[in-house]
Amino acid sequence: CLQTIKDSANASGIRCFITTTQPRDNFSESERQKLKELRDLIIQRFGPYAIDFWTDVTVPVNLMNPLYNLGDKIHLTPTAHTLLKNRAVNANIFFIALPVNFQQFNAQKKTASVALQWSTSSEINSHHFDIEKSMDGVKFTHLATVAASGNSSQLLNYTAEDAHPFTGSNYYRIVSVDNNQQKTFSNKLSVSFNKTGFSASEVYNNPVANMLSFQLESDKKEMVEIIVFSTDGRKVSEENVLLNKTMLFKKDVSKLPSGRYTIRIETATEKITRPFIKQ
Repeated sequence: CLQTIKDSANASGIRCFITTTQPRDNFSESERQKLKELRDLIIQRFGPYAIDFWTDVTVPVNLMNPLYNLGDKIHLTPTAHTLLKNRAVNANIFFIALPVNFQQFNAQKKTASVALQWSTSSEINSHHFDIEKSMDGVKFTHLATVAASGNSSQLLNYTAEDAHPFTGSNYYRIVSVDNNQQKTFSNKLSVSFNKTGFSASEVYNNPVANMLSFQLESDKKEMVEIIVFSTDGRKVSEENVLLNKTMLFKKDVSKLPSGRYTIRIETATEKITRPFIKQ
């Protein structure tokens, strides 16, 4: 099974990434649903070592996105393959020394704006950072530019602000550009404004040293189950909290071993996963 393959690779000192399933239009409705469930299980089980080959190339009814369908109900277009290739590259599967190593990236919702903060642990020949935003997490536009330090081997902090966030979902990413125009992408973060339903922010101050925290929001009062999983799928902790519209969830994780974890945040109708790294 996939876990056996990953464990065997890790035991040999080799990092192993698992890609999710992809959509197939020539499958029955029940078979397509199984592909979707398998995709969710892979992301839940392998967390940051899972590469999502499902999102964006699939529409909500588990069919191939017409924009990326080659026409034979099986294969994706070259544009889609480029999209998936970039996800593998951004996961740094070959552990190549990057011009910039992002240490953390946070997006904090204010009253009418979003405060962005990121840090780097090292920079080589870096020129500037482009801050980009999106309404759907796919098509990004330029928000701001911040000058980089050039060369550094120490922790450096940067900030920016989105003074005019969209109504609904706002996705953010940082693009580091070096003097040779080589680009390094951060992970994507999302913040919602005036959106009904249930939502959870990304983990704040990730990697986490002692206190795990993230924002929960709902348009109603409801119970929320929060479960932390290790990369091998073991349940590390589980608790239920009563959410009354909004709350900043905090949990002491100082005694957790260092490593990568996944949080599953679940209500009666919604399920959200968020990765984090314990220092």
